[in-house]
Amino acid sequence: MIRIYDEYKENMMTDNMWNGVNVEKPVIDEETFLMTGKAFNVVRRTMKYEDGRTIIRDVVMHAPVVAVLVHNTTHDTYLLEREYRSGINDIAYGVAAGFMESGEQPKMSMLRELSEETGINLHQSALDGIDSRLHALPHMNSSEGFTNERTYPFILDINDGDYRTSDQSLDDDEYIQYEWVSYDQLKDMLMNGDIHGASSMVLIQHEMIRRNLR
Repeated sequence: MIRIYDEYKENMMTDNMWNGVNVEKPVIDEETFLMTGKAFNVVRRTMKYEDGRTIIRDVVMHAPVVAVLVHNTTHDTYLLEREYRSGINDIAYGVAAGFMESGEQPKMSMLRELSEETGINLHQSALDGIDSRLHALPHMNSSEGFTNERTYPFILDINDGDYRTSDQSLDDDEYIQYEWVSYDQLKDMLMNGDIHGASSMVLIQHEMIRRNLR
């Protein structure tokens, strides 16, 4: 089955399977910074195609981020956060998430953000066996048309003996609450529209599929 899918994917990537105007990747000819912000920059790109055509696009340059849905297997509960999000000017519910720092790998960023936002710190024994507890999804792009933001999503299975808790270590402008909810509560919050962040929705939907396949 995997071999058949790989062959299909390889064929699908070739141009002869697609209809419409030919698609090609233009060359970036010039970049101009329009704005430098605290969390992102805005760049105007002038790009050229092989036939000489020029297009201009404004792109939001955003650091990569991580997101993690934590599953406590002892109680079959899931960790959710709530905080004010300025983009929607409202309180949002979702999974733990945050910026990757320079030089960090996604897995280490995820563990750091989890510790800072919720105080959950894995014991060394759990860290040594992290790969058996961690489900890494393919990276996702929040909006491919206007930003380069890339999210690395994870599902982390831990039990009561895998971690200890400490105080949160938040930035001065961060206010985050967290709570363990049941699987039914998690599904209800998703289906009722209480959770609408893209990475949180993807992770919860993936977990629903994962549970159905067990």
